[in-house]
Amino acid sequence: MAWWLCQKLAAENVLVAYPDFEDWGWFVEYIVDEDEYWLCCGNVDGTKNRWLIYLKAHAKSMFGRNRAPVEAAMPLLSALRKILDQSEEVSDVEWRAG
Repeated sequence: MAWWLCQKLAAENVLVAYPDFEDWGWFVEYIVDEDEYWLCCGNVDGTKNRWLIYLKAHAKSMFGRNRAPVEAAMPLLSALRKILDQSEEVSDVEWRAG
């Protein structure tokens, strides 16, 4: 999923880093000025074709203070919505805030 998103985002002129992984799944890094975000992707537990994708805004200081503002990631989020809405390979998208 992360590699597919990376390619689709590049086609929308939204540049992200090459996918990397953690123990919970994959992510692509998105940087705007001094703000860093991860677009995280992981399988829904017990499934092979359902994904959870979420944005993680990184803190600029210790202890999670001064998180990057979500507003700076809007180009990424807008492109993500467009990609998922227009893809014939994707269905049953459920958007959640928070």
